Amino acid sequence: NPYTDNQNLFDAFLSHSTLDTAVPDARPLLRYALLDIDRQFGCAEGHASASATEDGLVTFHFWASDFRTREAAETEKGVSPASAGRIVARDGVERVEKVRAKKDELFEIFFSEAAQEEYSRGLLGIPSAGADFIAQVRAPQPNWRGMCSVTAVGVEDLVDERLLQGENQLIDWKAATNVMGADMSEVEREAAKDGDCEAKPRCEGIPLDEWALALQAIAQLGEAGGEGLSVAEVVVLKQRIRTLDVGTLLTVRAFN
Repeated sequence: NPYTDNQNLFDAFLSHSTLDTAVPDARPLLRYALLDIDRQFGCAEGHASASATEDGLVTFHFWASDFRTREAAETEKGVSPASAGRIVARDGVERVEKVRAKKDELFEIFFSEAAQEEYSRGLLGIPSAGADFIAQVRAPQPNWRGMCSVTAVGVEDLVDERLLQGENQLIDWKAATNVMGADMSEVEREAAKDGDCEAKPRCEGIPLDEWALALQAIAQLGEAGGEGLSVAEVVVLKQRIRTLDVGTLLTVRAFN
């Protein structure tokens, strides 16, 4: 998609699903179709093409996900964890180590001086090292195609993978991300752990009107000028109130 920052314009240009004033009425109506990303338009994450030349791949994208493993093929399932870097994910899916290469390594494989020399001879159409790598990343189609796990997206799955490869215990993400009781005292935590009392968020039972009045009070302090709050202080305090920070609420109520 050459219009990655404007999908609507691309759709309008192809008379697909929308209109756009930037698209001229007098334009050729082009035929288009979904790319065969399995066998013709592969990438470093994997492909199912039988060949890197002739009737095989048309393009090869250097992109690959941040995962070190891929879903295991039927013939790879049941292999002992010690071999092939096999892990079993939280959802029960078996995964094995995949062939990986960084972009700088791929550029060296496909565009180095040695590669250029092979291009000039035109033996395979691509360097032999490139053909070897493309062959190594051939993989069966996954049964589940999930989100692109890069940066913060899918980070839990990426952390799970690292832990499983090191034979470590998985993190309880529900417990690890529970911040509602983060400001409980040590005594309260121990009591809740022993079952003497139920752990509840500290904001429980405070009417929403109290939070709304606190926001209003902060806004008034920001408009007071002089000894009032600065714009930056107003922004920070409002953010804390919106996250139901009980300490901030008590402070605002005490000084208002």
